[in-house]
Amino acid sequence: MKDKEIQNMQEKYNEIQVVVKKLKEQNKEIQMIQKKDSTIQENDSVIQVEDSIIQRKDSIIQEKDRMIQQKDNKIQGLIKKIQEKDKTIEEKDKTIQEKDKEIRDLELDNDKFKKEASEYQYHLGAAKIC
Repeated sequence: MKDKEIQNMQEKYNEIQVVVKKLKEQNKEIQMIQKKDSTIQENDSVIQVEDSIIQRKDSIIQEKDRMIQQKDNKIQGLIKKIQEKDKTIEEKDKTIQEKDKEIRDLELDNDKFKKEASEYQYHLGAAKIC
C-alpha cells in the first residue's frame, strides 16, 4: 500500500508540477499583458497630449478663418464701393465728353458766327462807303 500511496503522491506531485508550470506560463503572459498595457497607457498619454495640441491649433485655425472671413467681407465691401465710384467716374467722364462735344460745337458755332459777323461788318462797311 505504501507503494500505491507513493505512486498516488507522485501522480499528484506531477499534476501539481503541471499546474505550477501552467501558472508560470500564465504569469509570464500576465506580465507581457501588463507591459503591453503599460505601453498602451504611455501611448495613450502621448495621444492625449498630441490631441490637446491639435485642438489648440484647430482653435487657432478657426479664429484665423473667422478673421479672414471678416477681412474678406471688408474687401468685398470696398470692392463694391470702388465699383460704385468707378461707375460714377464713368458717368462723369461721359458727361465731360458730352460737355466737351458741346463746347466744340459751340466753338464751331462761335467761329461760324464770328465769320458771319465779320461778313456783315464788311458789307456794312462797304454800304457806308457807297
